[in-house]
Amino acid sequence: MHNEWRRLVVQQEISDEEIIISVDNLGAFYNFVNKRISNRNSITVINDSNGTVLSDSADIASAFSNYFSATGVPSNGHIPQCTTNEDIDKMTCIDVLESDIIIAIAKLKSNLSAGPDSLSPVLFKHLKNSIVVPLALIFRQLLSVAYVPDEWKNAIITTGSQKRCY
Repeated sequence: MHNEWRRLVVQQEISDEEIIISVDNLGAFYNFVNKRISNRNSITVINDSNGTVLSDSADIASAFSNYFSATGVPSNGHIPQCTTNEDIDKMTCIDVLESDIIIAIAKLKSNLSAGPDSLSPVLFKHLKNSIVVPLALIFRQLLSVAYVPDEWKNAIITTGSQKRCY
């Protein structure tokens, strides 16, 4: 069912894009592109029963609830015990060196677009000597408390001509 939903979402996106292209209206095209760029957090779900696009938050939540309740596994009532802080211990022994950050910035591809933070790789390359120490401090501090910001878990994945935010 998951693959079917994914197929329907991709099919709807392709259909929307083909309509924009076929209209041959440059203003409509730029309007479509600007909405895609500026509204990365919106979720659109296609209801598989009748093919309509759901845009209301309650309808989307209901569709996800129906999907996961149909495919999920009931709880066995057992709550796992986490008795050690092994992850925290592992993260505190990681040392982030300024030289590692410089190497990572050097590996960034300058011709790529900005990531979820809207900052271009070229910006990091130009400012690497100015930002390397603050970045190292931030990384060390976050690792010392075993915390990874939610924003760092997001990425823009590009496969061919399709672009997805995760």
